[in-house]
Amino acid sequence: MDLINLQIHTDVLPAFSFLKNNPTRLLQKEKHLLLTYFKPPNIELFNHSYKGVKVEITESDPIKQLLANDWELVRPFKLAIAKGELVEALNQIETKMLAKSRVGSGVIIDGLVYHWIAYGIRDPSDVINFVKLFFISGYSYEEVVQLFANLTIPKKELLALFLERMNQVYGIGNKSISVLDALDELVPDIETIGSEMEKEQTKETVPEYRSIFKNYRQGGY
Repeated sequence: MDLINLQIHTDVLPAFSFLKNNPTRLLQKEKHLLLTYFKPPNIELFNHSYKGVKVEITESDPIKQLLANDWELVRPFKLAIAKGELVEALNQIETKMLAKSRVGSGVIIDGLVYHWIAYGIRDPSDVINFVKLFFISGYSYEEVVQLFANLTIPKKELLALFLERMNQVYGIGNKSISVLDALDELVPDIETIGSEMEKEQTKETVPEYRSIFKNYRQGGY
């Protein structure tokens, strides 16, 4: 099972008050906290950072490397599965980064797209990545729905997941206060973070994210 490594600058920690309901192992290095969770099923995330928050997905536990790099283990809990509000918050932040990468470039029929056309969309990870790919490629809500209807293997579970992610990515339905609102209030300008590490991560995030999806569209992911 993949792991979610969630790094949070202490300046924006108030935006994540709900983490007390999802305790897991905690490390600290200066003003940075690092929480590691098991990635639950039906969740697909890419590495990114935004306003003092950094998300990195790994296949194995990086604990040895972190301790060697001067991170301090301050809460030696067993790793927990990311749940509820945390999963929603991570999806909100990634959707923000998806929007920054959105261009009307269309989709190349190659790699994974070719696989979907040939074999259909059969599992939850396909559904999630399908929505992300066509969103950043500039397709409208209606166009993505039509494409999905033509490619998916009829399953209620896949359809429910598709509609949930579509509404989330395209900003339909849920207008409740989000972790993004809290982050924007705490850090209206990334320069106020005051951390050279975080400034560097933030500057690199959007180009790196676009690069991931460029490779993804070309069958390189």
